[in-house]
This record gives sequence, structure tokens and C-alpha cells, in this order.
Amino acid sequence: MSAAHSGRITRIITTDFPQYFAIVTRIKQEVHVIGAEGGILISSVANHVQAAHVIPAELTAKLLGNCVAVSPVITIEPRRRKFHKPITLTIPVPQAANKGMINQYGGETPTLRLLCSIAGGTNESQWEDVTGSTPLTFMNDRVSFTTTVSARFWLMDCRNIGAVPKMATELYMESLHVPYITNFIIYSKRMDVLEATLRILCMTDGKEGMHTLERQEEFTEIVKSRDVEALDGKDLYIEFSGNLVPVTKSGVQLKFTFKAFRQNRLSFHVKVKDPLLDPVARMLFMREPKVAKGEPSQQPICVLNIVLPETIIKDALQKKLKGYEDSNIINQKLDYYKSKYKMEQMEKTDKPKETSPSEKKFITDTLQREQTGMISKP
Repeated sequence: MSAAHSGRITRIITTDFPQYFAIVTRIKQEVHVIGAEGGILISSVANHVQAAHVIPAELTAKLLGNCVAVSPVITIEPRRRKFHKPITLTIPVPQAANKGMINQYGGETPTLRLLCSIAGGTNESQWEDVTGSTPLTFMNDRVSFTTTVSARFWLMDCRNIGAVPKMATELYMESLHVPYITNFIIYSKRMDVLEATLRILCMTDGKEGMHTLERQEEFTEIVKSRDVEALDGKDLYIEFSGNLVPVTKSGVQLKFTFKAFRQNRLSFHVKVKDPLLDPVARMLFMREPKVAKGEPSQQPICVLNIVLPETIIKDALQKKLKGYEDSNIINQKLDYYKSKYKMEQMEKTDKPKETSPSEKKFITDTLQREQTGMISKP
């Protein structure tokens, strides 16, 4: 095995061709032995918790607004196990993206809710509000409580208490999207002076050089991005600025769904707005759809400079004209073979030949004489 790109990509060289390669990963485990005398477990990821799933404050503000704050999610594994004696857990108090919201937590804090999910394995978490049945103890910036069941626990500060379980489920599902390091590669095939086809290729394999499909379709690589973090299963939105404009339906923004370990492709046409200026533009990759005018602009995850190539123009036009010529030749041959086939079929049929005018006159006169002779006989 060999590593490339600073160890991010692992390449395997083998003389055999197995049925498949499997790269298995697992969560890092910390093992601590506790005897009958008891003890304290402290995580190296986040103090005062056994296992932490940190929810970014920016994600909370985006989904639920600036009036909601959450703590890290802690999990006691294996879940759905009952202890003979209660254990004490300590969680940091929620931290909001809007610092003006930070509350002075104490004994009477009705907006701070303790959530619990006992779903085990890979089952979807079902969050329940257990604040009423679980006393909370406040210590500076931490909250402690006891439990006799292994499960997931979470603190949420929200004024709308009735909507807490629903909002928790939505936020937790959003936080489960796994980030991957990927690259954006932009290909172009210019078919006209004022028009071209662009293709975005987003991949996680770190492969260098031209890809087979783009080579066969005679695309030209024009730019490749640095390493970018993208979330698996989430949409990426494309915006343009400059002298190029994408050809789309009115009000429709270009986007594609990023899938890890797959070839994510998006092809579309662009037109040059001003033929007197260079065919250049900036392509911006966004996590969210385009915002309306007057709203705060979002930060792009990647910006690429696009310059349409000029070398493909002649080849593309020649191939287009050659295609027209080839189609004309084919149509002429089809017409020739069609008429030839009809003539051959006419010769093969047993249709009687048409009678000439002189033959028609002779037959008519003969019939008249025969009829006259028959009438004159007594």
C-alpha cells in the first residue's frame, strides 16, 4: 500500500485481482477499567463527557434560528442497558451562535431541556424530553444528572418547549452528514464563438489526469480546485459572475448532490454575454441556494476562474459541418436505393401492358362490324 496527497488517499498495489477491497474504519475507543470502588471517566475529546457529538452553533442557528442553543450529544454505549446503580453524567451547558442569548443557568431554568434517545444500533434516534423526571444539578458552565439506562443525552435551550423533540430530531439528522475532502474539476467544449458546454466533475479519489469519458467526448480540462470539504448527500449550488451566463430555465439555479466515492457530474451550456470582452467568469460553489438581494451573502466553499478555450472552436465547427455533409450524402443514397427498389418491384409484377391507341381503334372497328353483320341477317 502506498499513500498519496499527504496520506489522504491510499493506493493499493497488488499482483492479484480479488473480488473486492474493503477498508474498514471504526470509532476511536478509550478503554478505562472501573472496579467495585467506582471511578470517573473523562473523554479526551471533550471534558466531562464519555462520548461527544459536537453540534456546530452555526448549524443550529441556520436551522432553528438564533433563539435556540444546544450542547454536545453524549452517548453511553452499548445503549439500552440498565445499570444496577445510577451513574452521574456531566454535560457542558448549551452555547449559542448569538452570544447575546447566553443564559445564566440555575435551579429555575424552564427553557433548558434534557433530551434522551434509547434507540440502539443503527436505528434512527427518537428524542424525548425527560427534564421532568431527571433532576439537573448546575455547576458553573456544566450540568450534571444521574441515569440508570445507557442512551444518548442532549441539552437544548429553547423557549418553545413543546417543539423541542421535533427540532432536536431535525437538527440531529442534519448533523449526521459526513464531510469528505474532494476536488472540483471543470471541463469545457466550445461549440461556437458565443456558446460552450461546461462540465463539473466532483470526485473523492484524487485521480490525476484526464478522465476517460471526458477524453472520449473531447472535453478540455480548464481548471481544478484545491481540496474542498463537502457533505455527503447534500446539494451544492452553483453561481456565476463575469462574462459567462449559464443557460437554464427561468428561476432555476444549477445544483448537484454530492455523493462520496462516486463520479458526480453536472453538464450545462453557457453563453458569452458580451462578445467584445474575453469569455471569462468566476464559478462559485455554495452550500445553500442563492439569497435574495438585500440579505447577507453567504461564503462560498470554493471559487474557480473559468476561461473558455479557443483551440476547440475550429475543430468543433468542422465536425459540425462534416456532420451536415455526411447526413446529406446518406439522404441521397437512401433516395437512390429507394427509387431503384421501386423499379425492380415494378418489373417483377405481372401487370398487363397498356394497349396502344392504334390497337384500341382496330378492336373497336372489328366489334362494330361484327355487331352490324349480326343485325342485317334475316
